[in-house]
Amino acid sequence: KKNDQKWSKKNVVKQQELEIRLDNKNILFKTAKIEFLVDIQESNDLKELYVFYYLNKNCKIDFKILG
Repeated sequence: KKNDQKWSKKNVVKQQELEIRLDNKNILFKTAKIEFLVDIQESNDLKELYVFYYLNKNCKIDFKILG
């Protein structure tokens, strides 16, 4: 089971979210806005934050193509 407990929340003005809804389940991941990949290297949870970053980026590209 994955969570965002170790991810940076230091920048509350700019943040990124990924919400996943499946059947009756609702999962929300939040982190401070990732401006550059070097921002991830400061995290305590590198692997999971990289997955979040690229998944979020791919979703944005897919929605642009569909929109």
